Amino acid sequence: MNREERFTEVFARDYREVYRFLLRRTDPDVAREIAQETFTTAWQRLEKVPDDPEASRAWLYTVARNHLLHHNRAHQRRAALAIRLAGEPHFAGESPD
Repeated sequence: MNREERFTEVFARDYREVYRFLLRRTDPDVAREIAQETFTTAWQRLEKVPDDPEASRAWLYTVARNHLLHHNRAHQRRAALAIRLAGEPHFAGESPD
């Protein structure tokens, strides 16, 4: 089986389960985005995806969880920055907009 066939098999078998795993943890738009990132990682590291279907799904869940954690941390950093910037004083002649 070549690389594309292997990826297609993994994707067809596991995408729905990975998406549902993410959907239980976040909203549908973020779940879709993180599922896409998860399978992009799977494509890039296909040689690390186990052949066993259960082990493969566990590997994908771990990748999905890590992507979701990264997404959530980035979101929290952006929100904290927005709060800090909102409290910054404006210089004379500068519009607060």
